[in-house]
Amino acid sequence: MEIETLKAAWQDYDRLLQTTPELSKKALHRLIRERSRSRIAQIRIEYGVTCVFSFLLILFFGAVIGGNPFDFQYRIQFLPAILIMGWTLVFIIVLLRGYREVNISIHADNLILSLNKVISAYARSQALVHQAAVPVLLSGFFFPASFLPKHIYESGLTSGVLIAIAHIVLNVVLYFAAKRLGFFKSSFQAGLQRDLEELEQLKSLEGEENELE
Repeated sequence: MEIETLKAAWQDYDRLLQTTPELSKKALHRLIRERSRSRIAQIRIEYGVTCVFSFLLILFFGAVIGGNPFDFQYRIQFLPAILIMGWTLVFIIVLLRGYREVNISIHADNLILSLNKVISAYARSQALVHQAAVPVLLSGFFFPASFLPKHIYESGLTSGVLIAIAHIVLNVVLYFAAKRLGFFKSSFQAGLQRDLEELEQLKSLEGEENELE
């Protein structure tokens, strides 16, 4: 009786050893899938928040044009604000398109294909976002030029021009400093790429195990 009980216990233990690696693989698949879904959710949140701030930017410069709080005297002084509003609207459209494109379902049965689709869509949308951001930034750099007539009136031609140039240069310097510090970099694509690499390594190990069997 004790021998039969011991034999049954060893058989249960052997079955556990055989099923544990499979359970571990399933757990890893599930972990990678949920982590990828979390990254996609964060990408969409980032796009959504950027859209909100961009919309607020349009409202601000709309108020500048409509209310003229800076007492601009000439129509051309409103040109940078108009350009900023127009290009920011284009930027929002690009963001909304990217928001829609990265909304790809991560399927458990074909996780590698799903991740490849997400990475491709995100890389494509990020390229468009960066292209659309350039004219917005350039228009913003030259917004201080709108105050040039006021600076000339208060400080004279030479000083007024130098003040306006100094403000433009300061904006450019702040932009490049922020870029160098990594404020405009996104880690989501690299994270999704790591998820894909881990999944491919796991699949490769499964293939080797199947060959050994």
